[in-house]
Amino acid sequence: MGLWWSRRATQLEVLAFIREREVVGPMHLVDHFGYRYWGARKRLYNLSKQGLAVNIGVGEWTLTEAGYERLFYLKSREG
Repeated sequence: MGLWWSRRATQLEVLAFIREREVVGPMHLVDHFGYRYWGARKRLYNLSKQGLAVNIGVGEWTLTEAGYERLFYLKSREG
């Protein structure tokens, strides 16, 4: 991206991105949303603390059932 700033992605955007890719790592968030590496790791960790994503291997994350439910809920509220 090359920008000194990046727009903060919404939870809906991140969850939808993970669902689309099925398995992601921090570098996927870096490339897609413009996060810095440690910010991407923190975002995935925070999703796991909320029970929405799970680490399935070294640097590999996927949605939990609760993550899919939250995604469905957020999309239904979107309009």
